[in-house]
Amino acid sequence: MFQRKPEKLLSPDQEQMVRQKVRDALLAATDVACRAIGCTGISFVIMGTQRWAEDLAELDQKAAAKFYRALADIYDPASTDGKRAVAERKRRHAVDRLRLALDVDMQTPTDGRPN
Repeated sequence: MFQRKPEKLLSPDQEQMVRQKVRDALLAATDVACRAIGCTGISFVIMGTQRWAEDLAELDQKAAAKFYRALADIYDPASTDGKRAVAERKRRHAVDRLRLALDVDMQTPTDGRPN
C-alpha cells in the first residue's frame, strides 16, 4: 500500500537550500533535454510547464487551474500585497487538493493488482 513520506517543516535556511537544489536539478535537466531535443532553454521550460500543467490537470482539473491562477496573481507585478497573500492561501489549498488526488490515484489499482 502506498504511504506518503511525512512532510517536514523547514527552517528558512533549510527551505532556501532545498529551493537551490531544486533549481540546480531543473537547470541540469534543462541542459540535458535541450541538447537531446535541440531546442533553447526557454522553449524547453515553456514546453515543460505546459506538460506539468497537463499532468496536474489529470489529477484534478479544478485544483490545477486554481494553482496556476494563484501563481499568476503572485507573480503579477500589478498585484497588491493583499492580493498576493490571498493568492498564496489559494495556492496552498490547491496544492493540498492535488496531493490528495495523487494519494487517491496512487492507491487506485489500474490493472487489478494492489498498488
